[in-house]
Amino acid sequence: MRIVISTLTIIAFCSSSFGQSFTYKVTSNPHSVKLGSFNMSDPVENWVEVENINYPEHHNSNSEAKITRNSQRFDNQNKSNKNQYISTPSDLQPDTGRNFNGLPVGGAGIPNDNNMAISNDGTVVSVINSSVSMFKSDGSLIRYRTLRTIVNNVLPNLDRTYDPKIVYDPYEDKFILVFLQGSTSADTRIIVGFTETNNPDGGWNFYALDGNPFTGKTWSDYPIISINRNDLYITVNILRDNESWQEGFEQSVVWQVNKANGYKGDTLVKRLFYDLKFNGSSIWSICPIMPTVQTNDDGIYLLSVRPSALENDTLFIHRIVGNAKSSSSEYSLFVAKADKKYGVPPSAYQPSAGFRLQTNDTRVLSGFYTQDHFQYVQSTYVPVTQSSGIFHGIGRGLKDGKFTIESNYIYN
Repeated sequence: MRIVISTLTIIAFCSSSFGQSFTYKVTSNPHSVKLGSFNMSDPVENWVEVENINYPEHHNSNSEAKITRNSQRFDNQNKSNKNQYISTPSDLQPDTGRNFNGLPVGGAGIPNDNNMAISNDGTVVSVINSSVSMFKSDGSLIRYRTLRTIVNNVLPNLDRTYDPKIVYDPYEDKFILVFLQGSTSADTRIIVGFTETNNPDGGWNFYALDGNPFTGKTWSDYPIISINRNDLYITVNILRDNESWQEGFEQSVVWQVNKANGYKGDTLVKRLFYDLKFNGSSIWSICPIMPTVQTNDDGIYLLSVRPSALENDTLFIHRIVGNAKSSSSEYSLFVAKADKKYGVPPSAYQPSAGFRLQTNDTRVLSGFYTQDHFQYVQSTYVPVTQSSGIFHGIGRGLKDGKFTIESNYIYN
């Protein structure tokens, strides 16, 4: 069932730089359903113990070929010894006190899509591609489940579960799991699970958000999540059916979901921010960043860049103020400039001769903030080596909007 959004609030803001404009739309309580309450320790019918899955991407020509060309533009000239794979020097290798394999049971996938969260008592929840593993702090396995078995008996048209994200909520001492189901407009859903206690091997409440809340043949891809005291934030990219993630991009959207409802198993209270446009163009791939300390702040910061650019220094700083249960939320956008350029990186060298790592675009993948300060990372082209690396940005100005961004290239 598809719910057509009919009641919209449209608000436009002028950005703080260059006189350029930002517009967005927001709706309250778009369609979702509660799938049920489950205990992870209960036996699961039709349990698939190991899933080794390589999900093929949809392929198309123009945008995908453009990003591939951008990524490969330096490959032919980067064949000298100085640009080959180099082992980590001994002075950069950390001392290891204790270690364990974070995924001893579950199979891998392509890509791995790995993510991890650790609670205050040392419980580790590790997710990868299509499975969840739970460990004690000494590395002993508590539980392993595939994403498919979690929703197998309650979700119709189950065909593909992927892209898991996990977060530990220090405000409530609980966990939140988010993953996707389906990659067409007919069956796209964002699955959200909330633990009832601090024990991830106990009770969970699972919900399905509509991955296609608009009319049209679109679906949700690539979730990134963050939390504050009151809410869970989920960003996804909306793609058209049967097109690549580059060519088929429609827009990026932000879900704002009240956490307390999820932990209790009640109906979710939520908002959806969409049609996020800067100078009339949709903003591509938005990363909500985590607050590093527990605060009463009723908002969140999100970051985005120009992910397909050959060379650029623009950073978009998004700000949402107001929680999902308040009468309204405000969304604003600021434009900042880093002191160095980022750009689509070439393929990365691997230890085995002849193998390369596809690096895709240069979107922001992770970040955090505290008071006036924020940091973030993205992949990038490194000019000095003409190779792939990491762009590390250190920003200030969250309090007064006078942003300065110092940046570094991290490379081998």
